Amino acid sequence: MIDASTAHRVAPDWVYGFAELEPGQMTAIAEARWVSNPGCYPTGFLALVRPLVRAGLVPLDHVFSVNAVSGYSGGGKSMIAEFEDQNSDNFTATAFRGYGLSLEHKHVPEMQKHARIEHPPIFQPAVVRTYRGMVVEAPLPLHTFTRRPSLEAIENALRDAYKDSPLIRVLPGDVSTVSVEEDAGTDRLSVRVFGNAERGQARLVATLDNLGKGAAGAAVQNLNIMAGLDPTAGLVL
Repeated sequence: MIDASTAHRVAPDWVYGFAELEPGQMTAIAEARWVSNPGCYPTGFLALVRPLVRAGLVPLDHVFSVNAVSGYSGGGKSMIAEFEDQNSDNFTATAFRGYGLSLEHKHVPEMQKHARIEHPPIFQPAVVRTYRGMVVEAPLPLHTFTRRPSLEAIENALRDAYKDSPLIRVLPGDVSTVSVEEDAGTDRLSVRVFGNAERGQARLVATLDNLGKGAAGAAVQNLNIMAGLDPTAGLVL
């Protein structure tokens, strides 16, 4: 069984269905009876930070902040109808809706548990007027960490983590803008490291499709793994 809801994403008896999360995660999924499909926002956050925490580049007690925007299709039928209603205030090219303002969003426990960090991240999600696509960002004050990792060390850790992945790519941080629709219509996930070496600051940025690797694409990937098929069968790369 693959559960696409939030019901079992932190349940101890369910295998978390993010195949690239840990070195043995794909094997665990292949052997599992029950798999919980990850949330879209946590997929971006975990892809950025879990390899760095695992490598000891970021301390376990660091309080992460997560800035993220998603296409409105992530809100389901009611939000889609609202954003596509020409009489709605959201039917504008500049519509931006921040939410989760109580800091009790359902994705926070999932992020904390699977990143294996001590504190819940400060999650700042928003919906923008595009149907699909997502940007997830985690800023890092590298100069405050004991090891003071360089931008190069951060990027190398991510490249090493995903060197064998057909779906997650590490791109150079040499662009001036990142689009919410960069990976829309695909099942891949892209990560980049931006930063200022002199100031010791970094911005980790992930782009994905909230309907692809952030949802149905991940479910198909998990189904393929559990069935012993090519993990990317039927996916859009």
